[in-house]
Amino acid sequence: MQQGLAAQLDMQAVYDLVGDKIRDIFDAQVVLIATYDHAAHLTTTHYAIEKGRRIYMEERTAIAAVSDHIIRTRQPLLINENMTERVAEFGMAIVPGTELPLSTLDVPLIAGNQVIGVISLQNIDASMPSASRMCGCSRRWRGA
Repeated sequence: MQQGLAAQLDMQAVYDLVGDKIRDIFDAQVVLIATYDHAAHLTTTHYAIEKGRRIYMEERTAIAAVSDHIIRTRQPLLINENMTERVAEFGMAIVPGTELPLSTLDVPLIAGNQVIGVISLQNIDASMPSASRMCGCSRRWRGA
Protein backbone atom coordinates (compact mmCIF):
# COMPACT_ATOMS: atom_id res chain seq x y z
CA MET A 1 0.00 0.00 0.00
CA GLN A 2 2.80 2.43 0.88
CA GLN A 3 4.50 1.79 -2.44
CA GLY A 4 1.28 2.49 -4.29
CA LEU A 5 0.77 5.73 -2.39
CA ALA A 6 4.37 6.79 -2.95
CA ALA A 7 4.02 6.15 -6.68
CA GLN A 8 1.01 8.48 -6.82
CA LEU A 9 2.69 11.36 -4.98
CA ASP A 10 4.70 13.94 -6.81
CA MET A 11 8.03 14.97 -5.30
CA GLN A 12 6.68 18.25 -3.90
CA ALA A 13 4.03 16.31 -1.98
CA VAL A 14 6.80 14.13 -0.54
CA TYR A 15 8.80 17.21 0.54
CA ASP A 16 5.64 18.63 2.13
CA LEU A 17 4.87 15.42 4.03
CA VAL A 18 8.45 15.02 5.24
CA GLY A 19 8.78 18.70 6.18
CA ASP A 20 5.54 18.68 8.16
CA LYS A 21 6.57 15.51 9.98
CA ILE A 22 10.01 16.89 10.85
CA ARG A 23 8.42 20.11 12.14
CA ASP A 24 6.05 18.09 14.34
CA ILE A 25 8.71 15.72 15.69
CA PHE A 26 11.25 18.39 16.59
CA ASP A 27 8.87 21.25 17.39
CA ALA A 28 11.02 23.54 15.23
CA GLN A 29 9.58 26.94 14.40
CA VAL A 30 11.34 26.93 11.04
CA VAL A 31 12.01 23.96 8.76
CA LEU A 32 13.74 24.15 5.40
CA ILE A 33 14.46 21.32 2.96
CA ALA A 34 16.77 22.16 0.08
CA THR A 35 18.67 20.21 -2.55
CA TYR A 36 21.91 21.04 -4.33
CA ASP A 37 22.75 21.11 -8.01
CA HIS A 38 26.51 20.68 -7.79
CA ALA A 39 27.16 21.22 -11.50
CA ALA A 40 25.34 24.58 -11.56
CA HIS A 41 26.36 25.49 -7.96
CA LEU A 42 22.72 26.20 -7.10
CA THR A 43 20.33 25.40 -4.26
CA THR A 44 16.61 24.71 -4.65
CA THR A 45 14.42 25.12 -1.56
CA HIS A 46 11.53 22.67 -1.77
CA TYR A 47 9.99 23.27 1.65
CA ALA A 48 10.16 26.29 3.95
CA ILE A 49 7.87 27.09 6.85
CA GLU A 50 8.16 29.59 9.71
CA LYS A 51 5.81 29.46 12.70
CA GLY A 52 3.21 27.58 10.65
CA ARG A 53 3.36 29.99 7.69
CA ARG A 54 4.58 28.61 4.38
CA ILE A 55 7.41 30.60 2.81
CA TYR A 56 7.97 30.54 -0.93
CA MET A 57 11.51 31.32 -1.95
CA GLU A 58 13.29 31.90 -5.23
CA GLU A 59 13.41 28.60 -7.01
CA ARG A 60 17.20 28.41 -7.36
CA THR A 61 19.86 30.42 -5.59
CA ALA A 62 23.63 30.27 -5.38
CA ILE A 63 25.00 27.81 -2.84
CA ALA A 64 25.86 29.84 0.26
CA ALA A 65 29.01 29.47 2.38
CA VAL A 66 27.06 27.53 5.02
CA SER A 67 26.00 25.02 2.38
CA ASP A 68 29.56 24.77 1.09
CA HIS A 69 30.64 24.00 4.67
CA ILE A 70 28.03 21.24 5.02
CA ILE A 71 28.91 19.76 1.62
CA ARG A 72 32.63 19.79 2.46
CA THR A 73 32.40 18.43 6.02
CA ARG A 74 29.37 16.15 5.50
CA GLN A 75 28.51 16.90 9.15
CA PRO A 76 25.60 18.64 10.88
CA LEU A 77 26.16 22.28 11.79
CA LEU A 78 24.61 23.52 15.06
CA ILE A 79 24.63 27.26 15.71
CA ASN A 80 23.02 28.23 19.01
CA GLU A 81 25.01 31.27 20.13
CA ASN A 82 26.38 34.46 18.56
CA MET A 83 23.86 34.05 15.75
CA THR A 84 24.38 37.50 14.20
CA GLU A 85 28.13 36.91 13.92
CA ARG A 86 27.68 33.36 12.59
CA VAL A 87 25.18 34.57 9.97
CA ALA A 88 27.83 36.98 8.71
CA GLU A 89 30.58 34.33 8.91
CA PHE A 90 28.65 31.84 6.81
CA GLY A 91 27.01 34.36 4.49
CA MET A 92 23.54 33.20 5.51
CA ALA A 93 20.66 35.23 4.08
CA ILE A 94 17.58 36.12 6.07
CA VAL A 95 14.56 35.80 3.79
CA PRO A 96 12.61 39.08 3.65
CA GLY A 97 9.59 38.94 5.95
CA THR A 98 11.16 36.30 8.23
CA GLU A 99 12.96 36.53 11.57
CA LEU A 100 16.58 35.88 12.53
CA PRO A 101 16.63 32.56 14.40
CA LEU A 102 18.27 32.19 17.81
CA SER A 103 19.49 28.74 16.82
CA THR A 104 19.76 26.56 13.77
CA LEU A 105 20.73 22.97 13.02
CA ASP A 106 21.58 22.13 9.43
CA VAL A 107 21.83 18.41 8.66
CA PRO A 108 23.21 17.14 5.34
CA LEU A 109 21.10 14.89 3.15
CA ILE A 110 23.47 12.22 1.88
CA ALA A 111 22.76 9.79 -0.96
CA GLY A 112 25.48 7.35 -1.84
CA ASN A 113 28.68 9.29 -1.35
CA GLN A 114 27.33 12.77 -2.10
CA VAL A 115 25.63 15.49 -0.07
CA ILE A 116 22.51 16.18 -2.12
CA GLY A 117 20.85 18.69 0.16
CA VAL A 118 20.15 19.89 3.67
CA ILE A 119 17.40 19.92 6.25
CA SER A 120 17.50 23.02 8.44
CA LEU A 121 15.71 23.21 11.78
CA GLN A 122 15.53 26.66 13.36
CA ASN A 123 14.02 28.23 16.42
CA ILE A 124 13.28 31.92 16.68
CA ASP A 125 12.11 32.23 20.30
CA ALA A 126 14.47 29.80 22.04
CA SER A 127 17.67 27.86 21.55
CA MET A 128 17.61 24.38 20.10
CA PRO A 129 17.14 21.39 22.35
CA SER A 130 20.39 19.90 23.59
CA ALA A 131 23.08 19.35 21.00
CA SER A 132 23.34 15.68 22.01
CA ARG A 133 19.65 15.11 21.26
CA MET A 134 19.84 16.80 17.89
CA CYS A 135 23.15 15.18 16.85
CA GLY A 136 21.76 11.79 17.82
CA CYS A 137 18.95 12.38 15.36
CA SER A 138 21.34 13.23 12.57
CA ARG A 139 23.10 9.88 13.08
CA ARG A 140 19.74 8.11 12.76
CA TRP A 141 18.96 10.03 9.56
CA ARG A 142 22.29 8.95 8.08
CA GLY A 143 21.64 5.35 9.08
CA ALA A 144 24.61 5.18 11.47
